[in-house]
Amino acid sequence: MLNWTLQRLREEGTIQGEIKLGDFLFSPLNFNVTFRLFDAGTENLRETQVIPLSSWGGFTYSTSLRGNFDLRVQFSHWLSHRFRSLNITTTGVTGLSTTLVNGDVDKDNSVTIFDYIILSANFDKEGS
Repeated sequence: MLNWTLQRLREEGTIQGEIKLGDFLFSPLNFNVTFRLFDAGTENLRETQVIPLSSWGGFTYSTSLRGNFDLRVQFSHWLSHRFRSLNITTTGVTGLSTTLVNGDVDKDNSVTIFDYIILSANFDKEGS
């Protein structure tokens, strides 16, 4: 029994789900999304991983951490999303799903007038 318990403690907990990118019409295949695990309800960062998405936005995140954690997902100029109080065990967490909101041009995790100013300043510009 002790060996079985020790083996389970060493197994990776797997978190699986889907991330949709709002206002994006193409496949997110191999887009690298940043995943951050925090102690639940805090800003105490415990782990960061960058994981590519599948063609339909699926992801699999593996961790050796156990217990209750918040998982924040962030990609480029989309607002991040925080899944709260996930209980990570050896059986894992499945079925997570979210749609990230597009428009965070200055990457401060809010869409404000400052994003609009940057967009306006670059509107109708052409490359050389």
